[in-house]
Amino acid sequence: MKEYLKKQIALPQDHGSWVFIFSPLLIGIFAGKHFTYATFNLIIAAMSAFMIRQPMTVIVKTISGRRPKTDLPAARFWLLIYGSIAALALLGLILEGFTYILYLAIPGDLSLRGICGW
Repeated sequence: MKEYLKKQIALPQDHGSWVFIFSPLLIGIFAGKHFTYATFNLIIAAMSAFMIRQPMTVIVKTISGRRPKTDLPAARFWLLIYGSIAALALLGLILEGFTYILYLAIPGDLSLRGICGW
């Protein structure tokens, strides 16, 4: 289990990026003046999407040969954890009636199609 719990794979290493997730999130929460179950799900989904960047970066670097192959199992583990948390939070938002949040997947899908050549 220790091989999966590598801090450098689980947590983003860039220090300044945390302000880019917390600032708009906190400003929006306080401007909305109401903390609901949907707000909680939005926070969890946003943090999971932010946290998933680090294991994805490690996976890409490992596949390209810039990191050792021994990092791949831990990166996959954290990708699965953060992805599952984000999916559950998204499901909570959908069940609360916020289906329009799925429109945010369109730019991601289009960029993946461009990168992967789909």
